[in-house]
Amino acid sequence: AILDTFLTNVGSDFCVYPIKFIPDYLFKNENFINRYVNLLCWFYNDELLDYNFTELIPREVLKNKELCKKFLSCNYCEIVDDVPEEFWGDQSVVFASLEGLENHIEYRENTSMLMPPDKTECISYLFEKVSKDLSNNKDFILDFLDYEYFFECFDVVYDWVDKSLWLDKNFVKKVLEKDCDAVN
Repeated sequence: AILDTFLTNVGSDFCVYPIKFIPDYLFKNENFINRYVNLLCWFYNDELLDYNFTELIPREVLKNKELCKKFLSCNYCEIVDDVPEEFWGDQSVVFASLEGLENHIEYRENTSMLMPPDKTECISYLFEKVSKDLSNNKDFILDFLDYEYFFECFDVVYDWVDKSLWLDKNFVKKVLEKDCDAVN
């Protein structure tokens, strides 16, 4: 309740950051940190918060994959560069990123003063982060192709895919079922 009141009434222009007055031991309490992260995500999703995530959470919190996924899904752009490298081999982290990226693009499209980012550039940057181990994971790639919001960026995915998969007739058929333009 105290954090809710604080975040409702204090903006980032006050230069007061919650992590400065929240005792460190609370960030080691799983119940507290889950409630705190959920509260932050709720505020961000309702556009009630103008702090950067890095001003609101200690770095140790990002070592928790589940919390990272929550942050990525609600505020991808501010957190993407702080996600531990080992998490990028987990497809659920990539899909949380896609959700957050979609939310960010749609927000920018619906805000008259902001230009939306280029989807292809966003997906290209994301795939710079994603572990190459996933580049030969057929299920991951096919699941990605089901994420229709980014269909015009599939060329980025096709270029990233391990070349040996294009020799697998069954894989190619499944890709073509999802995207007949993939033949190019």
